[in-house]
Amino acid sequence: MSVKTLQGSRFRRITKGVYVAATTDVSHYIRGIMFALPPRTIATGVTGFQLLGVAVGSQGPMTFATTHPWPVRRRDVKVMRLKQSPPHRNGVAAPEHCWLRAASTLNLLDLVTAGDWLIRLGRTTLARSTRRCRDIASRGVAARAAVKLVRERVDSPRETWLRLCLVLAGLPICNLVIGDDQGPIGRVDLVYMAVPADHRVRG
Repeated sequence: MSVKTLQGSRFRRITKGVYVAATTDVSHYIRGIMFALPPRTIATGVTGFQLLGVAVGSQGPMTFATTHPWPVRRRDVKVMRLKQSPPHRNGVAAPEHCWLRAASTLNLLDLVTAGDWLIRLGRTTLARSTRRCRDIASRGVAARAAVKLVRERVDSPRETWLRLCLVLAGLPICNLVIGDDQGPIGRVDLVYMAVPADHRVRG
């Protein structure tokens, strides 16, 4: 493929020698950016989410972490320098690390949505996320507050949004398993429990 072809409207130049198709999705664009970053650089935060299949928050600036000393000067990229690289796979930090890093930039709704979604995709578990939040220092206040609202068996982001609107208003019980001594009958997303007669509000 000639340089002239790459300079056409069908492609976007990321950096010297690195191009992507103009119609490429965000994950391929991120992978292209990573070719221009120092060795041992991994995606984290919201950028890590996008590579894990979780679409929340703003696409920029993209967030990465590295143990390499090379400086990075790009307006669309933030690279954290770490003494030790967090657990990672295929160039992406562990989901729990991405989630904690994103806690400094996402609002509560998006952070809980990301937590529900990561669990739904099998990227992490509620137990692992909760444990990781307990292990971090005071900088994880937002993450520890949000993880208390993350739930398993959530089928869509819109379910998360509806649940939070109601739960933060103190209304329903979520994902209640209904059954008897013979075993569970089923699971209900949102349940309003009957209020005992002596606790009802009198008009």
